[in-house]
Amino acid sequence: SLAIVTLSMLFMLFLGLYLYRHDQIGAQSFFASLVLQSSTFGPFLALANLSTGLSSTLGAARRVLTLFDEEVTVRENEKGACPESSAMAVENLAFAYDDQAILESLSLSFPEGKITGIEGRSGCGKSTLLRLLMRFFDPQAGTARLGDENLKDVQTDFLRTKQSVVLQESVLFTDTLRNNLLAAKPDATDKEIRRACKKASIDTFIDSLDQGLDTMLAESGSSLSSGEKQRIGLARAFLHDGDILLLDEPTSNLDALNEGTILRALDEEAKGKTVVLISHRKGTLSFADHIIEMEELHSHAVQ
Repeated sequence: SLAIVTLSMLFMLFLGLYLYRHDQIGAQSFFASLVLQSSTFGPFLALANLSTGLSSTLGAARRVLTLFDEEVTVRENEKGACPESSAMAVENLAFAYDDQAILESLSLSFPEGKITGIEGRSGCGKSTLLRLLMRFFDPQAGTARLGDENLKDVQTDFLRTKQSVVLQESVLFTDTLRNNLLAAKPDATDKEIRRACKKASIDTFIDSLDQGLDTMLAESGSSLSSGEKQRIGLARAFLHDGDILLLDEPTSNLDALNEGTILRALDEEAKGKTVVLISHRKGTLSFADHIIEMEELHSHAVQ
């Protein structure tokens, strides 16, 4: 398309010069012909680029339609049980992504009021286990329980209220910092927000911002560092204040100073709660009441 436009412009230029030199057109007509011809190429180039835009549009449409075609894997329970106990357990649990088995014949208990640490190499199923405890997935075999109730039989809204969660990546929205925190507890007061931020060691950073809690965050929190995003995720968990605290590498992006501050806050926050803590760091697991080695469990399951 650009080659055709360039050749056409050159042809018109040389033709105009030829006619001008032979007194067949004037200077005004010569320049007018060049301007009028160049103005006609806009629609032509737009038409030529239509295929590129159309490909992107069709690709986006395919992705949207794929989402519409997704089957619901976990159906919410609106009228289930609401057990008082905060103890959790899994029995003969098995889970696989497609044909790749992640967990097999896994049985564990997470006592109420105790901190259970989980360690193991990447890919051994630690994060998957946490998502099964949150009922983001249902196991293919075995059961996950809250108290004496199968998680499938527990009211989903009650389970979400019961649990506070910190995942490896905190999901942040293009909104104010305040509203990102209020996602954990919409009716929280400023005092509660400040207390949660102090526990997560993010209060000093917030005070350094010109607009404080009313600061707008960029898309996906891209204006923040990994450590700042992780501390916002921790502040959410402290603000939500559920009876069960599920933590997946909560200090992986923090320096030693902030990690120590947050671990002390977690130790205080964990009193009387059921805590499941996943971490690669020995120091992070040091205040757990007992530690589970996922690789040892896998080896026993194979035997």
